Order: sequence, then structure tokens, then C-alpha cells
Amino acid sequence: MNLRTSCSRELATEITFEKSLFKNVSNCDVMLLELLPPGAYIDPFQLRSLREFGGPKFLSDPVDVEQPEYLAPSLNISLYTSPLSDATDKQDFLMTSVTIPIHLRYHRPSSSDEYTSVIIQNPLLLLSCTQKDYIGAVIGEEELPCTSATLIKCKWTVVKYLSDVDAIEVTVPVGQTSHTLLVVVGTLIMTVAGSLVILLKTFNFNYGIKEKIS
Repeated sequence: MNLRTSCSRELATEITFEKSLFKNVSNCDVMLLELLPPGAYIDPFQLRSLREFGGPKFLSDPVDVEQPEYLAPSLNISLYTSPLSDATDKQDFLMTSVTIPIHLRYHRPSSSDEYTSVIIQNPLLLLSCTQKDYIGAVIGEEELPCTSATLIKCKWTVVKYLSDVDAIEVTVPVGQTSHTLLVVVGTLIMTVAGSLVILLKTFNFNYGIKEKIS
């Protein structure tokens, strides 16, 4: 699991299995269960629009994209990956991957810290196949929706795995309480100036219409 930084941040996960762990891989579906902390979120509308371009199928808790970090809950996301296929650079291995754009929430202003951290823990890895089809180490079972298109639940096996990172830490700038007066005054000035411009444009427009009529 790693975090790509571009115009927006992308959470990318690549999953690799040994072929020998499967008796019949065609019977197995793969899911990642991500738990995002309150400081991070997904935009469900954005993810749904990405499906047209090969983006992941998913289910998630309701998301309020406007909430600040200190009012937002943690977020559960079920990511249904593409089927397992032969790894291009490793013989005797199967792989799949999933990438989602994530966003960071505004944090409560601070009187001391200029930055804070958002820590994203590793996801749960689940398979829908039975013990006859998968013989690797497992942790337990979960009742979760069979697909992203239904709320009907199936048994998913929680798989034990090794990760190349323990967690991902993202640094987020925090507003300063010492800037409160400056922000309030600046916002007020811009609001008044914008209102005056709109009123002036409206007056000039109405005055031009009257001249044409007369």
C-alpha cells in the first residue's frame, strides 16, 4: 500500500498471492476493507464517475465531503478488486491491484502546531472462496455484501498477509488561531467589495436598459 501524490492523492494497493495457495482461483473474489480515519475521506461521486474508466467498484458509509475532521466519523470502504491474474514480473504468483483518490479534511485551528498527521492503517484483505479453494492462513470470517451492486451478504474470509508498510502517514497543514482576526477582516472586506461590484454592475445594466427604452 502506498500514497501517490499528484493533483490529488491516490491510495494504491497491490496484492500478490502465491499460486500454490489456490486450488481453484476462478472461484475466488478479492475485497479490500479500508478504514479511513476522520481526517481522510473519499468522494463517492468521483469514484462512481471513475468506474467508466476502469475505476474500482465499491461500497462505503455515507460521506459528508464538507465536514471538518473534528466532526467527521471514520469511514468504512469495501473495494471490490479486479480478478486475480498472472503477475507479469513474478512466476508462480497471482496479483491484482486497486487505486482510489482520497481527500484530506480541514482540521481544527491550533495555537501551536502548524501541521498534524493523518494515519491510514493497512486494510483488511478478504476472499470470497471457500477453504477448499484457498489453503493459506486466515484470521476469520466476515458477513459483507457479495458485490458492490447488492446488499445481499456473503461470507468473506479474512486473509492473513504481510505488508511492506505498517501504515501511511500524511502531513496536513493546520490553520493558526493567531490568524483569526486577519482572516475575518479579509473575508469581510472581500465580501463587501464583491457585493459592491455586483450592485454597480446591476445598476449600470439597468441604467443602460432605461436609456435604450427612452
